[in-house]
Amino acid sequence: KAQEYQFIRYRVADGLPTDVVKGVIQDSLGFLWIASDEGIARFDGTRFVTYKGALHSQYAKAFARDKNGNIFLIGDLDLIKIDNRVDTVVFHNIRLGTRNPTDSTLWYPKSIYLRHENECWIGEPQSVTLLKGNSIQRFPFGKEDLTPQFLRSFSFFEDARQTLYCVSYFGRVYKFNTVENKFELFAHFPIDVNKIERIDDSLWIITEDGVYQSALNKEGGFTSPERKYAIPGASCIQPLARGRYFVGTTSDKQYIIYPQDGTMFSLPYTIKDVSSA
Repeated sequence: KAQEYQFIRYRVADGLPTDVVKGVIQDSLGFLWIASDEGIARFDGTRFVTYKGALHSQYAKAFARDKNGNIFLIGDLDLIKIDNRVDTVVFHNIRLGTRNPTDSTLWYPKSIYLRHENECWIGEPQSVTLLKGNSIQRFPFGKEDLTPQFLRSFSFFEDARQTLYCVSYFGRVYKFNTVENKFELFAHFPIDVNKIERIDDSLWIITEDGVYQSALNKEGGFTSPERKYAIPGASCIQPLARGRYFVGTTSDKQYIIYPQDGTMFSLPYTIKDVSSA
């Protein structure tokens, strides 16, 4: 199985701005975009181009794509939209960030969830913030949900009835009450949540303790998570072809899993500390 994969390593000597990469995404033109601790870079398969002036801080964190294919990026002090025109790139500033929360800025954004065309949710160290059109609203949480991580805080997902949930790093699941416009404690997931991905009718909950799966109920809500793979330091998951999934970890072992039969194997390459895929 491992022989199906080709491994090519790119480092600073090859044009990467730094070896500390936090996120990666491919746009509709086939370019790869890299979020790193030295800004944003674009890769065309041969050459890296770094755009250091695109952000107010060099620390880029994560990407998101909306239903129209537009790509957004969060950094420590920014939320921007990337407009790749091949010969030139335009970066649109959507909202600035600050080192302390204010009524008009983001506060060290760590995660991004694009729910609707004009609705963007941002995970912050101890709060989540809704950007809707030109308005901004922050929903603060208690000290028990203050993340100890530089990269992780709140994850977001929707159930089969499009109800919104957010999950703190410590596994507390909050359901959004649209009538009262507030989050309410709903359930508990395993702690140390690095990522949650909804793939088809399943939730994949990626934690330091391993990979958990929960089924989405047709009437709304979800089943209790079950640990499917005891992978220490699991950090991200990415669907591949033919029912396979890549699972990244914070160690030097990365995995391919096969949910159909519950098997997995580790890739025969040393890839250290994968943040996203």
